[in-house]
Amino acid sequence: MTTSAETGTRHERWLWRAYDKSLAFLVNALIILLLAVGFWQVFARFVLSAPPTWSEELMIYASEWMVFLGAAVGLRMRAHISIDVLGLQPHGRPLAAARLLKQLAIAGFLLVLLWQGVRFALAGLDQTTGSLGGTMFTPFLAVPVGALLMLIELLRDCLQTRSTGTEGPRQ
Repeated sequence: MTTSAETGTRHERWLWRAYDKSLAFLVNALIILLLAVGFWQVFARFVLSAPPTWSEELMIYASEWMVFLGAAVGLRMRAHISIDVLGLQPHGRPLAAARLLKQLAIAGFLLVLLWQGVRFALAGLDQTTGSLGGTMFTPFLAVPVGALLMLIELLRDCLQTRSTGTEGPRQ
């Protein structure tokens, strides 16, 4: 059974589309939040001469979440930078071996990022933010959540590549 948005049962396709749209919505909402808070910060500083104390910190944490959620979207769309080390286009078994090696290396990195990100986020329970007053757990949680979402996208990619035999940009 494959779980990509392009194949599978009608319910699986609907679920993956809903997941993709929700993730894209969150990233776009964070971009809008960054723009709105940034505009307010500039307006309050230069027009009202009363800069808010919380805006810069909120923008930093929103940027962090946007980057890690956006990285999962980028992995889904294969929008990340890739480097062709050999300059060759292998076919058949060498291509399959190269894909597997690439996916294993990415999975290994993401598992370490997930593990260390959880440890990092838990350490943030004892720290408070400078001006927002909460714990650092929520900002630090972006790292393991992003790593987990990227692992999900990598698994989807592996299953799709295995079922279709093709690899290319996706929407």
